[in-house]
Amino acid sequence: VLPPLILALASVFGWLNIELLLVVTVMAGLLNGIDHPLRLALVSSLVPPERVPGAVSINSMIFNISRMAGPALGGLAIAAGATTAIFLGNLISFVAFALVLGMIRPDPAPETFDADGALQRRSLPWSQVWRNVPRLQRLTLLYLMVLCLCLRPVYEMLPAFAARLIAGDTDAATSFALMSSSVGMGAFIGAIVAPELRSGRVIILLGLVGALAIAALAWIDTLWLTLVALSVSSGAILAGSIATQILVQTGVPAPVRGKVLALYAMILRAMPAIGAFLAGIAAVRIDLALVFVWSGLPVVAVAMILMRALGTGRR
Repeated sequence: VLPPLILALASVFGWLNIELLLVVTVMAGLLNGIDHPLRLALVSSLVPPERVPGAVSINSMIFNISRMAGPALGGLAIAAGATTAIFLGNLISFVAFALVLGMIRPDPAPETFDADGALQRRSLPWSQVWRNVPRLQRLTLLYLMVLCLCLRPVYEMLPAFAARLIAGDTDAATSFALMSSSVGMGAFIGAIVAPELRSGRVIILLGLVGALAIAALAWIDTLWLTLVALSVSSGAILAGSIATQILVQTGVPAPVRGKVLALYAMILRAMPAIGAFLAGIAAVRIDLALVFVWSGLPVVAVAMILMRALGTGRR
């Protein structure tokens, strides 16, 4: 609750500035770095194993409904000059979420045993985690890392891209709101179909679809085609990331699952940030559209390597 509280107070009293936004963003990033893997690890203690795929998908759908509605309403509020109302609304949502979390009482983790039948009371150390992750989950996590590094940063650069597509009476704020909503719409659809796509090859193909859709942005000069491309790319990328999480939740042994989910969360949070930093530097030196094209090249190369790896090993 603290970061949105600070922003709400700063907006009410006129204290907002770049320095404060940077401090609050770092604070929120640190808190999310702890919060995200904890919430992922809670899934297996809130629902029975056979319902984990549905639970992961529903969680993502709820999140992406917010991604559709929030930016659209936010864009209208910004256009109307009601930024303080946005910060206050955000604060209320965090308070409500904190109250809900306080009411959750997860079931205790199931007992697990080692090869000799001895009860394992602790998770394995980090040095032993990776070797206990099945091959399919290792490959899909590596692929997710590449996707988050190369493709996800595009969504962080949408404000700059929106300014280039101003057409007619559509201003930059409205364009950005529509783009963000289209990203959320695509992700919502991706979350619906993700539970049925738990295959290494399908996950790789989804990444390729996302790369092609993002590369298409280099040649698109109309807003409605941009919205279509963003929906397709976000749907494909998110479906792949959810399918990867389901594979981890259902296929990784319990003693290492928490740490692998922490790694999954770190990939989702850290790699887009690193990629956005590098893409931002590149966009200053070359055309922004070219960054979208080049970002897909590593994805294609890694996809070909992983397809071969999946073909030569057991899935």
